[in-house]
Amino acid sequence: MFHQFVVWLAHAVGQWGYPGIVLLMALESSFFPFPSEVVIPPAAYLATTGEMNIAMILLTARPS
Repeated sequence: MFHQFVVWLAHAVGQWGYPGIVLLMALESSFFPFPSEVVIPPAAYLATTGEMNIAMILLTARPS
């Protein structure tokens, strides 16, 4: 089950891009208990592969 969640999360961040990071990070303060810290590792991985920009990740993931 955890593996499926990690695969879904990496896929969601890749498909949704930077708006997806903002959305997933915002889930932490919603009714759905979702730790925002789990969003950054898949995004950082995508940055190492060249699919995302680390500066944009940090900008979109900053605390509000």
